[in-house]
Amino acid sequence: MCSFQFQVTETAPKFFLSQLSPAAVTSGETARFTVKVSGFPKPTVQWSHNGTILKTSSMYKLIEEREEYTLVITKVTSEVQGEYSCTATNRFGKTTCTTYLEVKKPDVSQAEKWVEKMFKVTGQPPTFTVQIQPVRCSEGGEVYFNYKASGDPIPDVKWFKGAFQIQPSRNCIIIANPDGSGFINMKSVKQEDSGLYTCKASNPFGEASCGAELVVFRESVSVSHKQEQMTVVQKKGYKVSMTEQATERRVTRLRKVLRFYTQPSLQKNVCLQRATQLN
Repeated sequence: MCSFQFQVTETAPKFFLSQLSPAAVTSGETARFTVKVSGFPKPTVQWSHNGTILKTSSMYKLIEEREEYTLVITKVTSEVQGEYSCTATNRFGKTTCTTYLEVKKPDVSQAEKWVEKMFKVTGQPPTFTVQIQPVRCSEGGEVYFNYKASGDPIPDVKWFKGAFQIQPSRNCIIIANPDGSGFINMKSVKQEDSGLYTCKASNPFGEASCGAELVVFRESVSVSHKQEQMTVVQKKGYKVSMTEQATERRVTRLRKVLRFYTQPSLQKNVCLQRATQLN
Protein backbone atom coordinates (compact mmCIF):
# COMPACT_ATOMS: atom_id res chain seq x y z
CA MET A 1 0.00 0.00 0.00
CA CYS A 2 1.40 3.31 -0.98
CA SER A 3 0.90 6.59 0.90
CA PHE A 4 1.61 10.12 -0.16
CA GLN A 5 2.22 13.21 1.99
CA PHE A 6 1.71 16.72 0.80
CA GLN A 7 3.37 19.64 2.63
CA VAL A 8 1.95 23.16 2.26
CA THR A 9 4.41 25.92 3.05
CA GLU A 10 2.99 29.28 4.22
CA THR A 11 5.14 32.34 3.72
CA ALA A 12 4.96 35.95 4.77
CA PRO A 13 3.88 38.30 2.02
CA LYS A 14 6.63 39.78 -0.09
CA PHE A 15 6.91 42.53 -2.68
CA PHE A 16 8.64 41.04 -5.66
CA LEU A 17 8.85 44.25 -7.61
CA SER A 18 11.25 47.01 -6.77
CA GLN A 19 10.29 49.45 -4.10
CA LEU A 20 7.87 52.23 -5.09
CA SER A 21 9.60 55.35 -6.36
CA PRO A 22 8.59 58.92 -5.56
CA ALA A 23 6.40 60.57 -8.20
CA ALA A 24 5.93 64.17 -9.29
CA VAL A 25 2.70 64.96 -11.15
CA THR A 26 1.33 68.26 -12.44
CA SER A 27 -1.89 69.45 -10.89
CA GLY A 28 -4.90 68.15 -12.83
CA GLU A 29 -3.12 65.08 -14.19
CA THR A 30 -3.35 61.40 -13.07
CA ALA A 31 -0.92 59.65 -10.72
CA ARG A 32 -0.45 55.85 -10.64
CA PHE A 33 1.34 53.50 -8.24
CA THR A 34 1.61 49.71 -8.97
CA VAL A 35 3.02 46.89 -6.88
CA LYS A 36 3.13 43.04 -7.32
CA VAL A 37 2.51 40.93 -4.24
CA SER A 38 3.02 37.17 -3.78
CA GLY A 39 2.20 35.10 -0.72
CA PHE A 40 0.23 32.18 0.67
CA PRO A 41 -2.36 32.45 1.89
CA LYS A 42 -3.21 35.28 -0.46
CA PRO A 43 -2.43 38.56 1.33
CA THR A 44 -4.81 41.44 1.88
CA VAL A 45 -3.57 44.70 0.36
CA GLN A 46 -4.39 48.22 1.66
CA TRP A 47 -3.33 51.64 0.46
CA SER A 48 -3.04 54.66 2.74
CA HIS A 49 -2.32 58.40 2.38
CA ASN A 50 -0.47 60.07 5.26
CA GLY A 51 -1.64 57.23 7.52
CA THR A 52 -5.30 57.30 6.42
CA ILE A 53 -6.58 54.11 4.75
CA LEU A 54 -7.93 54.76 1.23
CA LYS A 55 -11.09 53.37 -0.30
CA THR A 56 -12.39 53.57 -3.86
CA SER A 57 -13.88 57.03 -4.55
CA SER A 58 -14.20 59.63 -7.28
CA MET A 59 -10.54 60.52 -6.75
CA TYR A 60 -9.01 57.17 -5.81
CA LYS A 61 -9.34 53.91 -7.75
CA LEU A 62 -8.04 50.61 -6.30
CA ILE A 63 -7.35 48.01 -9.01
CA GLU A 64 -6.42 44.33 -8.48
CA GLU A 65 -5.29 42.07 -11.34
CA ARG A 66 -3.97 38.68 -10.15
CA GLU A 67 -0.86 39.59 -8.17
CA GLU A 68 -0.74 43.24 -9.31
CA TYR A 69 -2.26 46.00 -7.16
CA THR A 70 -2.59 49.51 -8.54
CA LEU A 71 -3.59 52.84 -6.94
CA VAL A 72 -4.86 55.44 -9.44
CA ILE A 73 -5.30 59.08 -8.35
CA THR A 74 -7.30 61.12 -10.88
CA LYS A 75 -7.06 64.90 -11.37
CA VAL A 76 -4.55 65.40 -8.59
CA THR A 77 -4.57 68.57 -6.50
CA SER A 78 -2.31 69.91 -3.80
CA GLU A 79 -4.52 68.19 -1.19
CA VAL A 80 -3.45 64.70 -2.35
CA GLN A 81 0.25 65.46 -2.10
CA GLY A 82 2.07 63.46 0.55
CA GLU A 83 3.17 59.97 1.63
CA TYR A 84 1.52 56.87 0.19
CA SER A 85 1.91 53.37 1.64
CA CYS A 86 0.92 49.94 0.41
CA THR A 87 0.61 47.21 3.09
CA ALA A 88 0.19 43.50 2.33
CA THR A 89 -0.96 41.29 5.25
CA ASN A 90 -1.66 37.62 5.89
CA ARG A 91 -1.62 35.54 9.07
CA PHE A 92 2.12 35.24 8.97
CA GLY A 93 2.81 38.96 8.95
CA LYS A 94 2.80 42.02 6.82
CA THR A 95 5.07 44.01 4.53
CA THR A 96 4.83 47.74 3.77
CA CYS A 97 6.18 49.77 0.89
CA THR A 98 6.13 53.60 1.05
CA THR A 99 6.57 56.37 -1.51
CA TYR A 100 5.90 60.12 -1.90
CA LEU A 101 3.70 62.03 -4.33
CA GLU A 102 4.57 65.62 -5.25
CA VAL A 103 1.96 67.79 -6.97
CA LYS A 104 3.43 70.51 -9.17
CA LYS A 105 1.78 73.66 -10.42
CA PRO A 106 1.01 73.61 -14.15
CA ASP A 107 3.53 75.33 -16.40
CA VAL A 108 2.44 78.71 -17.71
CA SER A 109 2.85 79.22 -21.43
CA GLN A 110 4.68 82.25 -22.80
CA ALA A 111 1.37 83.69 -24.04
CA GLU A 112 -0.17 83.28 -20.59
CA LYS A 113 2.88 84.88 -18.99
CA TRP A 114 2.59 87.85 -21.35
CA VAL A 115 -1.11 88.28 -20.57
CA GLU A 116 -0.40 88.03 -16.85
CA LYS A 117 2.33 90.65 -17.13
CA MET A 118 0.14 93.02 -19.16
CA PHE A 119 -2.76 92.89 -16.74
CA LYS A 120 -0.83 92.57 -13.51
CA VAL A 121 -1.40 95.61 -11.33
CA THR A 122 1.82 96.94 -9.79
CA GLY A 123 2.44 99.95 -7.60
CA GLN A 124 3.97 101.35 -4.42
CA PRO A 125 2.27 102.49 -1.20
CA PRO A 126 2.56 106.16 -0.19
CA THR A 127 5.44 107.53 1.87
CA PHE A 128 6.27 111.10 2.97
CA THR A 129 9.66 112.36 1.80
CA VAL A 130 8.92 115.79 3.38
CA GLN A 131 6.72 115.89 6.49
CA ILE A 132 4.77 118.88 7.80
CA GLN A 133 6.43 120.77 10.68
CA PRO A 134 5.04 122.49 13.84
CA VAL A 135 4.16 126.19 13.49
CA ARG A 136 3.76 129.07 16.00
CA CYS A 137 1.91 132.16 14.84
CA SER A 138 0.23 135.24 16.30
CA GLU A 139 -3.47 135.91 15.75
CA GLY A 140 -4.27 137.33 12.34
CA GLY A 141 -1.17 135.78 10.79
CA GLU A 142 -0.76 133.36 7.90
CA VAL A 143 0.28 129.70 8.20
CA TYR A 144 1.72 127.16 5.73
CA PHE A 145 2.06 123.39 6.18
CA ASN A 146 4.20 121.92 3.34
CA TYR A 147 4.64 118.25 2.43
CA LYS A 148 5.92 115.96 -0.30
CA ALA A 149 4.71 112.38 -0.79
CA SER A 150 5.77 109.59 -3.14
CA GLY A 151 3.93 106.47 -4.32
CA ASP A 152 2.68 104.71 -7.44
CA PRO A 153 0.20 105.98 -8.37
CA ILE A 154 0.70 109.45 -6.84
CA PRO A 155 -1.34 109.36 -3.61
CA ASP A 156 -4.48 111.36 -2.89
CA VAL A 157 -3.98 113.74 0.06
CA LYS A 158 -6.51 114.86 2.66
CA TRP A 159 -6.08 117.29 5.57
CA PHE A 160 -7.53 116.90 9.07
CA LYS A 161 -7.70 118.96 12.22
CA GLY A 162 -8.15 116.42 14.96
CA ALA A 163 -10.70 113.93 13.63
CA PHE A 164 -12.39 116.38 11.23
CA GLN A 165 -11.46 116.72 7.56
CA ILE A 166 -10.57 120.24 6.40
CA GLN A 167 -12.36 121.60 3.33
CA PRO A 168 -11.01 124.48 1.17
CA SER A 169 -12.48 127.93 1.86
CA ARG A 170 -11.72 131.61 1.35
CA ASN A 171 -9.17 131.60 4.20
CA CYS A 172 -7.99 128.01 3.67
CA ILE A 173 -6.26 127.08 0.41
CA ILE A 174 -5.26 123.45 -0.30
CA ILE A 175 -2.80 122.72 -3.13
CA ALA A 176 -1.72 119.28 -4.44
CA ASN A 177 0.86 119.21 -7.25
CA PRO A 178 1.35 116.41 -9.82
CA ASP A 179 4.83 115.63 -8.44
CA GLY A 180 3.40 114.69 -5.02
CA SER A 181 4.20 117.98 -3.27
CA GLY A 182 1.63 120.36 -1.83
CA PHE A 183 0.58 122.54 1.08
CA ILE A 184 -2.27 123.99 3.08
CA ASN A 185 -2.35 127.78 3.55
CA MET A 186 -4.49 129.31 6.31
CA LYS A 187 -5.00 133.06 6.52
CA SER A 188 -6.14 135.32 9.39
CA VAL A 189 -5.70 132.50 11.91
CA LYS A 190 -7.35 132.68 15.34
CA GLN A 191 -6.56 131.07 18.66
CA GLU A 192 -9.30 128.49 18.10
CA ASP A 193 -7.34 127.32 15.02
CA SER A 194 -4.68 125.90 17.35
CA GLY A 195 -4.45 122.10 17.41
CA LEU A 196 -3.03 118.99 15.77
CA TYR A 197 -3.11 118.99 11.96
CA THR A 198 -2.71 115.73 10.02
CA CYS A 199 -1.85 115.13 6.38
CA LYS A 200 -3.01 111.71 5.08
CA ALA A 201 -1.84 110.26 1.76
CA SER A 202 -3.47 107.14 0.25
CA ASN A 203 -3.51 105.10 -2.95
CA PRO A 204 -4.76 101.55 -3.77
CA PHE A 205 -1.59 100.06 -2.23
CA GLY A 206 -1.65 101.69 1.20
CA GLU A 207 -1.80 104.80 3.35
CA ALA A 208 0.64 107.10 5.19
CA SER A 209 0.20 110.12 7.45
CA CYS A 210 2.19 112.83 9.23
CA GLY A 211 1.10 115.44 11.75
CA ALA A 212 2.21 118.71 13.33
CA GLU A 213 0.96 121.16 15.97
CA LEU A 214 -0.25 124.70 15.26
CA VAL A 215 -0.07 127.18 18.16
CA VAL A 216 -1.82 130.54 17.65
CA PHE A 217 -1.10 133.10 20.42
CA ARG A 218 -2.48 136.55 21.23
CA GLU A 219 0.15 139.32 21.66
CA SER A 220 -0.22 141.05 25.08
CA VAL A 221 1.74 144.32 25.60
CA SER A 222 1.98 146.11 28.99
CA VAL A 223 1.08 149.84 29.47
CA SER A 224 4.67 150.80 30.23
CA HIS A 225 5.83 148.95 27.12
CA LYS A 226 3.17 150.77 25.09
CA GLN A 227 4.51 154.09 26.33
CA GLU A 228 7.99 153.11 25.25
CA GLN A 229 6.75 151.96 21.85
CA MET A 230 6.46 154.57 19.17
CA THR A 231 3.12 154.09 17.47
CA VAL A 232 3.52 154.78 13.81
CA VAL A 233 0.84 156.77 12.01
CA GLN A 234 0.55 157.87 8.44
CA LYS A 235 0.77 161.58 7.76
CA LYS A 236 1.34 163.51 4.55
CA GLY A 237 2.66 160.46 2.75
CA TYR A 238 5.37 159.69 5.33
CA LYS A 239 5.51 158.07 8.78
CA VAL A 240 6.09 160.04 12.01
CA SER A 241 6.07 158.95 15.65
CA MET A 242 3.88 160.33 18.46
CA THR A 243 6.99 162.01 19.92
CA GLU A 244 7.68 163.69 16.60
CA GLN A 245 4.04 164.81 16.40
CA ALA A 246 4.28 166.46 19.84
CA THR A 247 7.49 168.28 18.84
CA GLU A 248 5.88 169.48 15.65
CA ARG A 249 2.88 170.88 17.56
CA ARG A 250 5.19 172.86 19.88
CA VAL A 251 7.09 174.27 16.91
CA THR A 252 3.80 175.28 15.25
CA ARG A 253 2.64 177.14 18.37
CA LEU A 254 6.00 178.95 18.61
CA ARG A 255 5.75 180.02 14.98
CA LYS A 256 2.29 181.43 15.58
CA VAL A 257 3.58 183.45 18.57
CA LEU A 258 6.48 184.82 16.50
CA ARG A 259 4.17 185.80 13.65
CA PHE A 260 1.92 187.58 16.15
CA TYR A 261 4.74 189.67 17.59
CA THR A 262 6.26 190.43 14.23
CA GLN A 263 3.10 192.11 12.86
CA PRO A 264 3.76 195.89 12.03
CA SER A 265 0.76 197.20 13.98
CA LEU A 266 1.79 195.21 17.02
CA GLN A 267 5.38 196.50 16.79
CA LYS A 268 4.06 200.14 16.66
CA ASN A 269 1.94 199.69 19.79
CA VAL A 270 4.90 198.19 21.61
CA CYS A 271 7.09 201.21 20.72
CA LEU A 272 4.41 203.74 21.96
CA GLN A 273 4.11 201.90 25.26
CA ARG A 274 7.91 202.08 25.76
CA ALA A 275 7.96 205.86 24.89
CA THR A 276 5.21 206.55 27.41
CA GLN A 277 7.14 204.69 30.08
CA LEU A 278 10.25 206.82 29.34
CA ASN A 279 8.33 210.13 29.73
